Amino acid sequence: MASGNVVSDVLVSPYGDITIPISFYDATQAVTVNSFTLPTDDETIIPVGSEQIVGVNGVPPLDSSVQGYQEFELDNASGNTIGTFDADVTTANGFFGTSSEALLVTADSGTAGTVAGDLPPVGSVFDVNDSGFGYETIYSDLVSTTGANVISETLVTPMGDFAIRASMDLAANVPDGSLFVPTSLADLLSTLF
Repeated sequence: MASGNVVSDVLVSPYGDITIPISFYDATQAVTVNSFTLPTDDETIIPVGSEQIVGVNGVPPLDSSVQGYQEFELDNASGNTIGTFDADVTTANGFFGTSSEALLVTADSGTAGTVAGDLPPVGSVFDVNDSGFGYETIYSDLVSTTGANVISETLVTPMGDFAIRASMDLAANVPDGSLFVPTSLADLLSTLF
């Protein structure tokens, strides 16, 4: 609508309709992919261009998530661009104003590796959970071809950042799966015929 989003939640019953007040929540906000800074090396991941939406799930207004494909730029602590990479993205908003953003790297445009200054290798995972009020956790799982994956998780707070012992290796099973990389209809038809 020209005047903005209209958000409503109505419980329909045989005894009449009841409007549930949800003025604080807009399920369409889940479409926004945000920038975030990795606390371990002060590199910033920034969305570039528009996300290609491939799915919408959830039970708005309680919960909603959007799946898509997005290009990202990786900048170092000085703001200089290291390179770009593509990722499958899931963004979600929760009922109490919480949000999360998960990225699965599907392609990169430069030197990939697990140290500062390298692009995240294909199969790497990032997960940012914003709890509100300046609190969020940032999980990073960089795929290594020479040894164990490099995993870190940080609790970011207004009082400072705190390392969390990351016990899960979310990227460990990626090689056994397939990555979603959108293609044009012409490219798809050329592979089929």
